Amino acid sequence: SANQMGGEVWRQGERLAQLQAQIKRDGFVSLAPSELCCDARAVAALRRGALRLTALGWPATMLLLFDEAWLLLAHASRLMLALTGCSPSFDTLAWCVDP
Repeated sequence: SANQMGGEVWRQGERLAQLQAQIKRDGFVSLAPSELCCDARAVAALRRGALRLTALGWPATMLLLFDEAWLLLAHASRLMLALTGCSPSFDTLAWCVDP
């Protein structure tokens, strides 16, 4: 599975080229859950956490207190480096987009 491969199936040539074209065209990329490095349960926990924090009046950025958020950010950093040649500064915020 993608998680067993470190979730970096986007490193494969054709997929990487697709994502590079998407970021140039749109300014962002969309990844399938299987392409994320984090366990799907960890991503789901972050989602639930963002919803719960905002329901209690706290900013979703409080998610950055948890390791799962930083693991996801480490993966995003590798992705950004591969796509743009630049690494993010980790001056990071989180938002909750209510589904």
